[in-house]
Amino acid sequence: MLSPQEERQLKLLLEFMRHDPYYHRPRLDVSHRLRDPQGRFLPRDHNLMDEYKFGEKGELLLQLNDITYEEEPPRKIKLIKKEGSYGTYQVEEKLNAGDIVAGIAFVAVLLASFLN
Repeated sequence: MLSPQEERQLKLLLEFMRHDPYYHRPRLDVSHRLRDPQGRFLPRDHNLMDEYKFGEKGELLLQLNDITYEEEPPRKIKLIKKEGSYGTYQVEEKLNAGDIVAGIAFVAVLLASFLN
C-alpha cells in the first residue's frame, strides 16, 4: 500500500511520462524475428530453412541425434520441487568421486600456497 506522499509522487511521475515524447515513440516489434538455439537474434537475411527443420506449425524441431557427449558427459542433477510454488524447482548437482577428489586437491594446493 502506498502512502499519500508516494501516491502523489507516482501521479506526478505518470503525468510527466504522459507528456514526454520519449515515452510516445513507436516500439520496435521483434516478435517475428528468428533466434538461434542460444536465443540470440539471427541476421535478417539468414535462411533457416537450410540449417534447421521445422514442424507443421512452424516450430523449430531439435535434432537430438546430432548431440554427442563424447567430450563431456551430461551432468547429474536432482530436481527438488519448491513447496508452495507452481512449477518452481531447485536444481542440485550430484557430485561424483572425481569431483570430490579434485576439490580436496584444490583446497590442499590453496592451503600449501597460503602457508608458504
